[in-house]
Amino acid sequence: MMRKRGIPSLIVIAAGLVLAVWMTPAEAQLGYRIRPIYLHAASIWIAILSYVLAGILALAALWRRRWLGLALTLDLVSTVFLLTSAVFSLYSMKVAWGGVFLAEPRMQAMLKVLALAVAVHAVTLLILRAAPPSALLVAGKSALALWWQFSAGLVLHPDRPILKADPRMQLAFLLVFAATAALAAWLAVAVHRRLWRSERRSTGFTAARRTIVG
Repeated sequence: MMRKRGIPSLIVIAAGLVLAVWMTPAEAQLGYRIRPIYLHAASIWIAILSYVLAGILALAALWRRRWLGLALTLDLVSTVFLLTSAVFSLYSMKVAWGGVFLAEPRMQAMLKVLALAVAVHAVTLLILRAAPPSALLVAGKSALALWWQFSAGLVLHPDRPILKADPRMQLAFLLVFAATAALAAWLAVAVHRRLWRSERRSTGFTAARRTIVG
């Protein structure tokens, strides 16, 4: 059922995202080259919201373990969109600043969070799986990532560009953000069902076998 509904819904979401980006107005200096920058901004905010929610659910999982699978799912989704934002960020640098500056503080923060995320995924998904210590790792990673990203200085990166943009560009960003959020939701549902349904089945089978044997 998920496959039958999932692919058409993904196509609709992707088409909506392409349309939202295509409808963005030209910027005074960059013209229509600003379009991928909307995707960069939307992706980074989806990534931040995802790992903040992952951290909150990971803390909740310390009391109710049922939230752990969703926390690990959102943590993985946050990394996907953080990586997407990093790719579009390289383009944004080239267009807006005339080159790629990996030492820029915001880029440095993004790269540190990505490195930490890969390490946490390696432990939580490959070693611990749904064990309770995973919750502490995800919550700690989320807090550290939030600190790194919002404590990074502004050297080349503008300060709150969306809030200072004209209303047309703000509306365009909201449309791109909404479509990106829909894509993130689709990915979260797909990942959660693939990873944690099988985990629950194997856990339930093991528990049942122990009961029978015991």
